[in-house]
Amino acid sequence: MKKSICLVVTTVIFTGVFFSPLFRLDAQWTHTEGTDGSSVRSLVVDGNNLLAGTSEGISRSSDNGATWTSSDSGLNDTSITSLVKSGNKLYASTVYSGLFFSTNRGTNWTAINDSSLGQSSKNINSFAVTGDTIFMGIPFTMVVSTNGGSTWTETDIDLCEVHAIGIEGGSILASLDMIEILSTHPSYEVKVENQGGRYFSKPTGNQNIVETRGNGIFRSTNNGLNWEWVSDLFVTSFAISGGVIYAACLNGGTAVSTDNGLTWSSPDTGFMSLNVNSIVAENDNLFAGTSDGIFLSHDGGTSWEDVSTGLTNMDITSLAISNSYICAGTGGNGIWRRPLSEMITGVYGKNNRYSRYFYLSQNYPNPFNPSTTISYQLPVVSQVTLKIYDVLGREVTTLVDEKKAPGTYDVKFDGSRLASGVYFCRMAAGNYASTKKLLMIK
Repeated sequence: MKKSICLVVTTVIFTGVFFSPLFRLDAQWTHTEGTDGSSVRSLVVDGNNLLAGTSEGISRSSDNGATWTSSDSGLNDTSITSLVKSGNKLYASTVYSGLFFSTNRGTNWTAINDSSLGQSSKNINSFAVTGDTIFMGIPFTMVVSTNGGSTWTETDIDLCEVHAIGIEGGSILASLDMIEILSTHPSYEVKVENQGGRYFSKPTGNQNIVETRGNGIFRSTNNGLNWEWVSDLFVTSFAISGGVIYAACLNGGTAVSTDNGLTWSSPDTGFMSLNVNSIVAENDNLFAGTSDGIFLSHDGGTSWEDVSTGLTNMDITSLAISNSYICAGTGGNGIWRRPLSEMITGVYGKNNRYSRYFYLSQNYPNPFNPSTTISYQLPVVSQVTLKIYDVLGREVTTLVDEKKAPGTYDVKFDGSRLASGVYFCRMAAGNYASTKKLLMIK
């Protein structure tokens, strides 16, 4: 392997984005086998497998994206719009045939019952899953199922297009074109048109056009029963890492929320001219797939560097991190991949990636029954304790009490012998301490 090093001590400024071009001359993206010519709309990690939802079906890789094989048995529509993993299930949305699920890592797919919603449910704009609850954006509304898709009900969101849905810390976030009629008249027949990205309602007579609200993020904290407008950002996708929500924005760079989506900030003021289609976080590193290549931030989105070297198609439509590689789906040129170690210092193991800080992640799944996984990370060798407490502060069990090397760790908590209810997980390492709330429902 070449070891030539390019050391540039100046900072390059291009179109307002701050770049720190420190990288190996031979480091670049490589094209993978098996997805040539397809538009890759979604990438999702399932254990040691990586799945791609494309314009030509679903493909699966067991070698971090190097090679791909078809994995769409049971699908009657191979034009895939999105893939989501929740628990031991994979979900796939299609252009014309609705939603499908798989319980065997994508080998076989089964259609989800949505007959009560009519033909409109077959055209899915976006969806998100937590446990057995599915939120789905279909033409002009959002629907929810709390039993894995057996039955559906409409949410309070109506007359809208839902572009992205995210779930974190009890908050449901929806990015949509919301049509909110500001004034009405009994004789008006409301008709909806889209003009320049904003919606209008027109009366039947010669009265004036009534303008309505345009793009924005709406938030629900009661499982979609009620919604509040929190931002005017037009979000194409959400990414969640360590309790922080990142948003990829159309015509607006990226945005960050640290309070479950209630407030948002856009630190990357020099990045605002690019359409961001996808975003993925690796600890405190952030990758953004845009209409003009892939960018990397080491500081939560304040400054960015272009890491697109080797790509021949700059239209990045999806991103995913699979062990020590990052994979990128493109609009018409299949999937590309690159080792994280070429862009992030300290990546040194298949399941043990370096962190620059201590962190206790929220358990997954949550709520859970009866077991859940708790992840934590260490930047240095540390004596670590990880304990579970009940609501009265009584210690229930000790999961970890030993010295650990730097890295990321997963610990399973089995509550099969405990009653349903709220529990707390507390981590202590060095001067760091953090507590997360756990909910077990049997």
